[in-house]
Amino acid sequence: MAKRLQNAFNSKAYRHAVAVSVMALNAAITPHNTQAMPYVPREDKTYEAKALARPDHLYVEQPERETKVTILSPLSLPEIWANYGAPETVVQSLSRQSPAVQEKIAARTEELFSNNDFLTVLHQISTGKAQSIDKMLAGIANIPPEMDIITLAYTRVPSEQNHKVWDEFQAQSEPAFYRHLYANHKDALKAAGFCDYALSCLARGLSPTTEEGIPYNVDVDHIVERAGGGKMSTEPSVDPIAGGPPSYPINHIGNLCLILKQWHNCKNELNGAQNIAATQPGDTRMLCMAVPPLSQRGGTLLSAALVQPYLPPSGRDSVYFAQGTSLLLTNRMEEIAAQASLTPEIGREVFDLHFKNHFAHTVNVWTRVTEHVEKMAQDGTLPPKEAKDLQATMNDYLVPLIAASRKTHAPQEELEKLVHIGDRMQTVIVALQEAQKAGQPKKPQQQGQKAKG
Repeated sequence: MAKRLQNAFNSKAYRHAVAVSVMALNAAITPHNTQAMPYVPREDKTYEAKALARPDHLYVEQPERETKVTILSPLSLPEIWANYGAPETVVQSLSRQSPAVQEKIAARTEELFSNNDFLTVLHQISTGKAQSIDKMLAGIANIPPEMDIITLAYTRVPSEQNHKVWDEFQAQSEPAFYRHLYANHKDALKAAGFCDYALSCLARGLSPTTEEGIPYNVDVDHIVERAGGGKMSTEPSVDPIAGGPPSYPINHIGNLCLILKQWHNCKNELNGAQNIAATQPGDTRMLCMAVPPLSQRGGTLLSAALVQPYLPPSGRDSVYFAQGTSLLLTNRMEEIAAQASLTPEIGREVFDLHFKNHFAHTVNVWTRVTEHVEKMAQDGTLPPKEAKDLQATMNDYLVPLIAASRKTHAPQEELEKLVHIGDRMQTVIVALQEAQKAGQPKKPQQQGQKAKG
């Protein structure tokens, strides 16, 4: 145990100063004087300065330490945390963690306590259940070393406003970010494992997939969370990188990063362990949050060893990949339909000129997603509760696309591809709904209801 902790303490140059930091706080390596630092609650409960900060002001870049610290504290990790001022319930939880978890937390200790508000976060969580504290510490340990952990003000916005931010992101900011990645990070993305077709998707403002329509295991991460962005989620301004009309700063390129999906999940799990959903609109609290390093903001945080085409084992997460391409295609069709009265003959010409490639791409993505959802349903791994999210995606993205295709007189053979996909998805949804009513798993029937549109 002592050897593993020593290795963890000396794992990275910029995290290697645990003993020196503790000495600087007059707390750690003098065995006869282990009195804990008192915790002084902050007078400013709103954290206004951080809550109003723009993405480019959120972090202070720390210089790399050039030499490793070889001093090893004689205290255990829980004792070190106690001397930093961690609450007793947190120290007890740390003592309960496995040696593997303690090693990972030890490697993060200096980084964590270098954040001025980390003690505030610990005292917030210390009054909760022991399971919640355990979950948060496990969440910290699970953050990949490629990501930093900072403390950040989280100011909850009303759900209606969060929906507005999301709509803007899907329709404008996400496509602009993908084009930005292609223009500025194309070589790095190719080196990370993206195929040429995936790069062409980015150039068109679409999420990256293979030519067959299988998405890659990446997500666009909002570094400051959409739901907790405060004025970043309510007061539009011009994106200093993308330009164009004002948009919510939470959606600006500087607050976005293309990140591996599994790393994004780790970040979300740490957020969930702090029960951020319980924050009321308008309230502000400090969070311990995983973020990409400063140099990666507005870019990518990937690993060539991990990037691959991938559909997640969740219906909700899988159909998400069909949303963006469907929305953009629908919007383009609606714009042209509003500008001209199209006949079937002209509609086919317009389709071939403006929509053909995008339409084929969207059909491919929907087909791969539908096949995946059907297989999960057949295998019994698709929970009945997912019916709601699947139906919402159908209603919000596929049905409007079918309607727009009819409005622009898309070729009948192309339209029928979407309708057939809708029929297949509806078959799965009906089976899940019936299973949910019956309270037991049920496989989908061979035939289902027709898709609307």
